[in-house]
Amino acid sequence: MNGPVRWYSAALMALLLLAGCGGDSTPAQESTQQAPAAGEPAEDTVSTNPEADFPAALAAARERHQQAMDLEFAWSRAETLIESAENAAAAGDFAGALEMAIQAEKFAALSIEQATTEAEAWQARVP
Repeated sequence: MNGPVRWYSAALMALLLLAGCGGDSTPAQESTQQAPAAGEPAEDTVSTNPEADFPAALAAARERHQQAMDLEFAWSRAETLIESAENAAAAGDFAGALEMAIQAEKFAALSIEQATTEAEAWQARVP
């Protein structure tokens, strides 16, 4: 019984890791969200001025992604979203850029959460 349970757990973990490291690179169309303060998770709120809110959102995403990189657990999706947000802002699409920056910060926060969990959880999986 222990073998199938371990196999299932390993398969589920691999699936979760793959879902966090990959993803669709299509940029978001429009944003209805406001950038979070640095160090706080992004929240779903309406932004009335995406152009003004974008720099803070991008800074928060970069900071959170750097924290994940320092833990050696950064998800590639966050980096892709940061790059896409920068490109969208350069093209003048601040609503889309803001949405992507907020999503990048969320992915980076999730990768930090996964790193923290895995720092302890791996011990339970080793016989």
